[in-house]
Amino acid sequence: MRRDLVFLHIPKTGGTAVRNALVKALPDRRVLLDYGPQADETSPEIKALVYAGETPVVPEDFRRKVDDGRGILLVGHIRARKYWRHFHAESFVTVLRDPVERLISEYTHLARRQG
Repeated sequence: MRRDLVFLHIPKTGGTAVRNALVKALPDRRVLLDYGPQADETSPEIKALVYAGETPVVPEDFRRKVDDGRGILLVGHIRARKYWRHFHAESFVTVLRDPVERLISEYTHLARRQG
């Protein structure tokens, strides 16, 4: 049975490593990335479907437009509710981290990048 997977990538939780492992482990899936309209990582299909207008909207026929029968691996800095109606609830996964460690990591990351 085909299974879709939606990985909610929470920043500073090791999500990039998880994303890379999922892409490698699921080579038959259609990989779609949603890291926002300005991110180079965001898939062109997502930019065209979700971010084409002034307000980001996942269209009603999203599945029909992206599902080619192989199963979907959707990853990004997204909230579950954005794609909730397009996937089964059991398709959604994430990685959690100790909140204090995550906050320190986020602070260190921003301090390095933005001073």
